[in-house]
Amino acid sequence: MRFSTIDEALDWIYSFINLERDLDKRRRSEFYGLTPIRKLCENLGNPQNYYPSIHIAGSKGKGTVSFLLSSYYIKCKKKVGLYTSPHILKVNERIMIDNKPIEDDDFLIYLEPIYDYVVSIKEKSEKPSFFDIFTALAFYYFKIKQIDIAIIETGLGGRLDSTNILDPLCSVITNICLEHTEILGKTIKKIAYEKGGIIKEGKPVIVGRNKKIARKQISKKAKNTHSRLYYAPDYIKVRSDKDSIINDQIYSRYEIYLKRNRKRIQQSSRLIGLFQNENIETFYLSALVSEKSLGGLLKEYLLLHVIKDAYWPGRLNSKIVSDKLFLIDGAHTPEAIIKLVKTIIRFRKENIIQGDIAVIVGMMKDKNHIGMLKNLLKISSRFYFVELDKWKDSKVDNYIDSFKKLLHDHRKEKRIRFEVIKGLDWSTDEIIKKIENDYPEAGCILITGSLYIVSRFANYL
Repeated sequence: MRFSTIDEALDWIYSFINLERDLDKRRRSEFYGLTPIRKLCENLGNPQNYYPSIHIAGSKGKGTVSFLLSSYYIKCKKKVGLYTSPHILKVNERIMIDNKPIEDDDFLIYLEPIYDYVVSIKEKSEKPSFFDIFTALAFYYFKIKQIDIAIIETGLGGRLDSTNILDPLCSVITNICLEHTEILGKTIKKIAYEKGGIIKEGKPVIVGRNKKIARKQISKKAKNTHSRLYYAPDYIKVRSDKDSIINDQIYSRYEIYLKRNRKRIQQSSRLIGLFQNENIETFYLSALVSEKSLGGLLKEYLLLHVIKDAYWPGRLNSKIVSDKLFLIDGAHTPEAIIKLVKTIIRFRKENIIQGDIAVIVGMMKDKNHIGMLKNLLKISSRFYFVELDKWKDSKVDNYIDSFKKLLHDHRKEKRIRFEVIKGLDWSTDEIIKKIENDYPEAGCILITGSLYIVSRFANYL
């Protein structure tokens, strides 16, 4: 084999342009396109065409919907490929079969033909990115393992995302908000145009709750491609009406109302947070439409089992440790933080959260820091800012001055206390111990700002 360990292989893969971390605009525009992934997959025999797929884009919720769909088809006794990003603990998590990550040995074996082709490329315009290589590896691995169906999540945008060489059964678009604006555009309309780029000629598209401007843009694309559009709220309404603690974790009770047959269902789940209402709606309708595209019928009892058993790391997970409630959520947009804050306010009213809240925040450079922090000020007066993975541009210096100005503008300098913990020398246990010593009044520790902070604090999941 070309590589003897997965670390060697990753060193090679990480040497390519990585739009998850590379914020240089010139290099982004040069490498953001479909030519490299098309050439790469053609060399592998276009493995993505050997199985049916469901293609999922969106700003929020696409990972959860992907995971729920994978879990549903597993319960339907199908062999399911799942491709998502980013990973939480180990890079293998990006490529799964039956919700189990690819083994290191398989990773190295199926990377070999990709390596052989890539090192032979002479044209600069055909050089793949980090994400192209991972996407090709996933497609190829799924083909060799003879899966029955693939659930494929976009990495960035949709129209020019590496995954958009698929011809899927259907496309799914979850909630759209302002994100990656330097690449996708600075308005909801422009971002919706990019996300809607995954809609394929004559193939149905399922759309989750969205702003009117986003729905209008997606509807225009669906009309131009003769694709039937299913808007989830027209078919189903989900609301969580009660939360409770069971076995040191928070559970939410959901009421699911199926509008077409006026049927009401209740189901408890470890999926918590007000944002999960729309994720469950989109999941339910996506399962229904994809089953129809496969010539089958929705198995409602299996779908409810999926909701009941679901656990997706980084999407508002809860855990009580030594009488202290830990909440970990990968929210990384102001819209996601707003829903997180509303959820926490509800937890307070239900007495699930007792005492004060300490917030650990880690954010990437390209995010709307002030939009996120302004909303977190509604629930806490104590903040601890941390940095993330060593190769992520997450330095607190990128936004701490803006935070200080925010406090000054809102006359909160005296009421809000914060501390900056720079670098990665502090272990997560040391950070938590420090908070417990500094702020014993805190009955809850919230960890948020990025999916990458979830990775750093994964031992508290």
